[in-house]
Amino acid sequence: MTDRQASAERLLAEVTEPLRVRPDVQDGQMLRSRGLRVPSGFFAFVGGDGRLIVKLPEEDGQALIGSGRGENVVLGGRHLREWFALPYPDGDAEGREAWAQAAEDALEYVSSLPPRPRRRKAGPS
Repeated sequence: MTDRQASAERLLAEVTEPLRVRPDVQDGQMLRSRGLRVPSGFFAFVGGDGRLIVKLPEEDGQALIGSGRGENVVLGGRHLREWFALPYPDGDAEGREAWAQAAEDALEYVSSLPPRPRRRKAGPS
């Protein structure tokens, strides 16, 4: 884990502290990064480069991009629909607030989706 990713994970924990009082919000791991989930899936996690990755409705994500605060998430050359990234704020108060707001918006969106069954890890048979 890079220093940037570790700092970003600490920041995510700080800005999402008010969201963690909800009993349905749980810590989890997505793509080798720490993140937050509800029964219907992950709503936010830190990417390997220290960006905050959130799941939002396409329209909201495009508005985030239009504001200059976000960008599409591309993984392995493939655009991930409904996933958007915000850069690490580097001490920028507005950027920190953008992280907090994006996480809250993502929580509300993903909470509105039907619950997804959790995948079980394959174990010895």
